[in-house]
Amino acid sequence: MEESLVIRVVGLFAIFLIGIVGVTLPFILSKYTPNGVYDWRIHAAALFGAGVLASASLVHLFQDAVEGFQDAGEDGYPYTGLIVLFSALLMLGIETAATMVLYGNASAADAERNIKPHACMDLEHSQHNTELADVTQSSSENLLDNSKSVPVPGEEKSRDAEDGKADIERNSSKVKKEKKGLLSLVILSLALYIHSVILGFSFGAQTDDSATVGLLIAIVAHKGFAGFALGVSALEAFGEGRGLKAKLLSLCVFVFATPVGIAAGIGYEESVDDTNTRSYQLTTSVLTAISSGMLLYIVFMEMLPKTFNVDFISRHSTFQNLVFLAMLILGAGLMSMLAIWT
Repeated sequence: MEESLVIRVVGLFAIFLIGIVGVTLPFILSKYTPNGVYDWRIHAAALFGAGVLASASLVHLFQDAVEGFQDAGEDGYPYTGLIVLFSALLMLGIETAATMVLYGNASAADAERNIKPHACMDLEHSQHNTELADVTQSSSENLLDNSKSVPVPGEEKSRDAEDGKADIERNSSKVKKEKKGLLSLVILSLALYIHSVILGFSFGAQTDDSATVGLLIAIVAHKGFAGFALGVSALEAFGEGRGLKAKLLSLCVFVFATPVGIAAGIGYEESVDDTNTRSYQLTTSVLTAISSGMLLYIVFMEMLPKTFNVDFISRHSTFQNLVFLAMLILGAGLMSMLAIWT
């Protein structure tokens, strides 16, 4: 058995084990942190992984695709950038369609009625309401004070109705939060599945020993963090005690995606006489660029917005927010350093 094939077979099992560790670690850590999956330390670790994935997309995969197109003689047009752009837009289209399925969308007539073309009108109404509230505040307080001692007919029914309305609003908010978490999990899972299969295929079809080792190091370095991000997303979508079947299905598909891609790549390499043909180089370059674009999308549209937003930042201390930023930069920096040797 040739050396490169041995490396690829060993790599298949190593990547499989790394994937298992990555997806199960959030479930283990959430048991020992005060706030479960929402603990700030777990978010910091997830941001380290986001930095690793961002670097894998832009520093490793993007450049590999550029070099592949150059080797195939297609260096007169920036095909890599074009493919990365449209693969990211494809993910946006998929997320938009999934959002409409989960949340529904307004009819054309309702959408027209909801449009407010004059923002100043909203401001005027707001100011008018504020002034009206100021004028009536004192009289309202007096009326409330006087009414406390006087039983109002139907008051208990009114209070029950208000409590029921509050419960409905809380349940509606909970459902929306669960749908948002499910949507994020679906998009993240889809992108990581495709990325894992493509990367596994490229690794499995590799015949050069040094290139095989370099690609193996790069895959192992970010496979675990991709699994960690997916595990966190699964916990956020379903919670720790719910959606067990959906979580297992999502995580198992991810764990097996890269090994399946590697096996397909090995089978392809064994079935052809030469993997240095122009058609093969173009195919792998296109697939690598697609993978880069999808990773780029999930990092900057799915992972980072969860942390770097006004609500999240305002709920954490200055120290914690600095740690979040530092972990993101550290993950990107360390993964980028691997490009020196790979």
